[in-house]
Amino acid sequence: MGIPIRFIETLLPSKSRVVRVMPNTPAVVGAGASAFAIGSACLDGDSDKVKEIFTTVGFAVEVPEVHIDPVTGLSGGGPSYVSYKILLTKEI
Repeated sequence: MGIPIRFIETLLPSKSRVVRVMPNTPAVVGAGASAFAIGSACLDGDSDKVKEIFTTVGFAVEVPEVHIDPVTGLSGGGPSYVSYKILLTKEI
């Protein structure tokens, strides 16, 4: 499990705007998938700005923080698994 936004917020000055996001390796070639969650002090428009930043390297979507850990597991390991399966298919 990752570090929750609320914990990070306790370590920072009040009203610090925290976003939790984990881009994956396909972002290197502009094909990434990033799910993000925004903290309690984020302002209107912060979500749009985060999405704008991460769509420069692929797909980005805001999700409730409770979904970040499962999404990270899938989007982080999924591309490697698919690449491996494609490689195996190529060898057959």
